[in-house]
Amino acid sequence: MDPFTVRKLDHAGRGVLSYQARVLMRGPRSIVLHTSWTREPQDLGFVLLEPGDLWTETFFVDRWYNISEIRASDGRLRVHFRFGSAVCP
Repeated sequence: MDPFTVRKLDHAGRGVLSYQARVLMRGPRSIVLHTSWTREPQDLGFVLLEPGDLWTETFFVDRWYNISEIRASDGRLRVHFRFGSAVCP
């Protein structure tokens, strides 16, 4: 599948972050996306994103959270976490 733009919004609907991703898998209640970090290093407080980091995200239509895994460009696991959404699924 061709890449598309993912847009992360804040609670007021303002754009916070956008990036290109590809669909790895799509199911009836979830979608798994894959992307690589192409920006300058960014400290999120719990992990430092660096250019080339590989990010896999799983989003669900029936859950209040998504699951993310970030790996360094050499494959080392940086972090695996669940993130709660501020909106109803």
